[in-house]
Amino acid sequence: MADRVRVMSRGRAEQVAAPSVLYAQPSTAFVAEFVGVSSRVPVRKTANGVELFGRVAKVRGGVEAGRSEELDALLRPEDVVAEVSTNGLGVVNHRSFLGAMTRLGIGIGGVTVKVDLRSGDAADLELGARVDLSLSARDVLVSERRQVS
Repeated sequence: MADRVRVMSRGRAEQVAAPSVLYAQPSTAFVAEFVGVSSRVPVRKTANGVELFGRVAKVRGGVEAGRSEELDALLRPEDVVAEVSTNGLGVVNHRSFLGAMTRLGIGIGGVTVKVDLRSGDAADLELGARVDLSLSARDVLVSERRQVS
């Protein structure tokens, strides 16, 4: 196994790094989606980052002034936390038991966010449960919004 991997797209190197770095700190949306699972969540630019789940999140590398206003955050399932809330904005619409981990699909704002929780922590999150989502990661990778066709 190589200790460094080059991720290529259309004949161009997107990122060269150790596999763990490619997964945890992808430099582009292509790398994030190519290496592992990500959810694209529409966000709104703020003075200090982007608004995500009703809070401001820092952006990996900062938000460029010239960047489009139409942005998506790319989130790893383990970087999102779901908690039962009677007034929650999200709804559990998918649930897969994977042994020590349970993967949830949370419908919020017209998208489905994948959330991985330890199976014991997911016991109260049954299908149809209303939830609030929050971010456990220090920062998020953003990309121009992908238009759905």
